[in-house]
Amino acid sequence: MCIRDRAASELLKLSAFLAPGAIPEELLTVGRGALGPVLDPVVTDPFQLNASLRTLLAYSLIQREARSQLLYVHQLVQAVLTDMLSTQEQQGWAERTVRAVNAAFPEIQAKDGWQRGTRLLPHALICLSWQEHWNMTFSEAVHLLSQTGNALWIRGQYKQAQEVHKRVLNLRKALLGPVHPDIARSLTYLANASADQGNYQEADLLYQQALDLYEQMGKETDLDAASVLNAWAECYRERAESSPDPKLYERADALYQRALDLLRQVDDAPPLALVATITNRTGVQIARGYLEEAEAQLLQAIPIFEQQLGVDHLYKAVLIGNLGVLYCIQHRFDEAESLLGRARAIFQELGEHRHPRAAQVLCNLADLYITRGKYEQAEPLYQEAIAIYEAAGAATHPHMELFLRNYAMVLWRLRCCAEAHTALTRAESLLITREGVYINNEQPGKPLTATQEQVATFLLACCEFGDQAKAHLMDLWGVYEDWSKRHDRPMLLHSPRELIPFLIARHCDKNRTNEERWWQGIALRKEYFEISLRREPSDTVHF
Repeated sequence: MCIRDRAASELLKLSAFLAPGAIPEELLTVGRGALGPVLDPVVTDPFQLNASLRTLLAYSLIQREARSQLLYVHQLVQAVLTDMLSTQEQQGWAERTVRAVNAAFPEIQAKDGWQRGTRLLPHALICLSWQEHWNMTFSEAVHLLSQTGNALWIRGQYKQAQEVHKRVLNLRKALLGPVHPDIARSLTYLANASADQGNYQEADLLYQQALDLYEQMGKETDLDAASVLNAWAECYRERAESSPDPKLYERADALYQRALDLLRQVDDAPPLALVATITNRTGVQIARGYLEEAEAQLLQAIPIFEQQLGVDHLYKAVLIGNLGVLYCIQHRFDEAESLLGRARAIFQELGEHRHPRAAQVLCNLADLYITRGKYEQAEPLYQEAIAIYEAAGAATHPHMELFLRNYAMVLWRLRCCAEAHTALTRAESLLITREGVYINNEQPGKPLTATQEQVATFLLACCEFGDQAKAHLMDLWGVYEDWSKRHDRPMLLHSPRELIPFLIARHCDKNRTNEERWWQGIALRKEYFEISLRREPSDTVHF
C-alpha cells in the first residue's frame, strides 16, 4: 500500500484508530491541533483536505458522504494499517486520536451538543480501549473518559457509565491527590449513575463525599456544589414518589433550596443551571398541590432550554412530558395526550426511543390511556417501558415497580389473570427488597394501626395468590406462614386474629374458585399500593 500524498497517508492512519463507520469530518477540523504538523494545515484548508481525500477515494480506501460530511473506512483496511505500524507508531497514533476526539467531543449542555455527541460517541468508545491498552494518564485522555461516561449516562446506559466513571475516579485520585474539583465531579457523576439505577444508599454516600470536598475548596466551587445539591434533591424526590414518608419530599425541597441559594450567590451563573433546578423542583410542587405555580415554571423553562440547547434535545422532551403529566393531574386530558405524544416523538426523532426517560414518558402516556379507558393502547406501552428499564440495567429501580403495578392493573382490566399475577408478584418483590415492610413495637390483641392495616391488606393479597389459598382463617394463615418461609420474609403480623377484620370486610368466602381468589388478591394488592404508597396516577419525569 503506497500513497505518495503524505497527508492522505496520515489521514488513513488516523482513521485506523477510530470507529470504522461514520467518521465526522468535524473531528478533523475541531481536533486539528492534536493531529500533528502534517495534517494540521491540511484539515484547515478545504482545498487541501479535498485533494487528500480524493487520493484515498481513488485507492478505494475510504468512502465519503459529501452531504453529511462523513467518512467511512473498512475494518479490514484498519487492521492492515495497524499491523503495518510499529508498536511505538501505534501508541503515537492512539494518543493523537484520543486528543483529537477529546477536543471535538462536546459538553453535555453545549448547544446542539446532543447531535454532535451522538456522532462522536462511537469514536469516544474506541478511545476507551486505547486509553486502557496504553495506560494513558494525560489530562486529555482522562477528560475524554469523563465526557464519555456522561454521554453514556445521559443516554440511559447507566451501568456502562458507572464503570467508566469508576475508572476516571481512580485515575484522578492517583493523579490529583485527595482534594481536587475534578475528583468531586467524578464522585457526582458516579452518584448520578447509582441513583438512576435505584442504588440510593450508595448515591447518598457519593453525593455527601462530593459536597464535603467542595466545602473544603471554598466559594469558588459553589456552582459545582449547587449541581450536586440539585442532583441529590432529585434522588430524594424519586424516593418520595415511591414511599409514604412525607419527610423525603421535605428533604428534597431543602436540597433544592440550598442549590438555588448557592446559584443566586454566584456571579454570572449559567442561566440553564438556575432554570434546571427550578424546573426539577416542580416535581415537589406538584406532589404538594401547587399546580399553577409548577405549570408557569415549566412553560417558562421550555423556550430557555430551546435557546440554550437547541430545538431538538432530550431535555426538551422531558420538560414537555412533565407538563403533560401536570395536565393529566388537572384533568386536561386532550392537552396532556398531545404533549406526551410530542415528547415520545422527540425521543424517536433523536433515536433515543430506548432511553429510560422515554420509558417514563411511555408509562405516563399509558396511565393517561387507563384514565380514558383505553386499556388495549396502554398495555404495549407498559411492556415497552419495562423492557427498556431491563435493558438499561435498571430492573430494580423504583420506577420499575410502578411500571409493573400499572401494567398489572391493565392486565386485570383485560382479564389476563395469570399475567397480572406475575407482574404484581414482581412488583411486590421489588418493594420488599428495597424498602422492607416491618411493624415495630406493636402488641398482639390491640387494634391494628393504620400501618398494620396496610401491611395486612398487602399480606392477605399475597396469600390470596397462593395456589392452595383458602378463605378459612387458619388455612389462610398457614399459607401466609408458608409464603414467609419460602420467600425468606419476616412475619409481619402477630397472630391469625389480625386477619379477621380483613376476611370479614372483604367478603372472603371459602367457597370461591381459584380464579376468584386471584381476582381478590389483585384487588387487595391494588388497594395496598394505592393506600400505602400514596401514589398519584402518573409520576413526573426529571433530568
